[in-house]
Amino acid sequence: MHLFHYARRYPNRDRSPSAMANQQNVDSRPWILDVVPFIVVILITAHVLALVYWIYRLVTDNRPQRRKAH
Repeated sequence: MHLFHYARRYPNRDRSPSAMANQQNVDSRPWILDVVPFIVVILITAHVLALVYWIYRLVTDNRPQRRKAH
């Protein structure tokens, strides 16, 4: 338990410089990957709003009444 606590407190103490450099490269992601979830949420929201507007237009459409022609 004591060694685990030490490793948590000082995570980079026993690593070599190359291991720490590799860890730094793993942490740096392209910015586009950080933006993708936000874009997905915006697209879903836009589609839901378009669906609600489409249903609203169908309900409020003033079509002329059909008449039977005999």
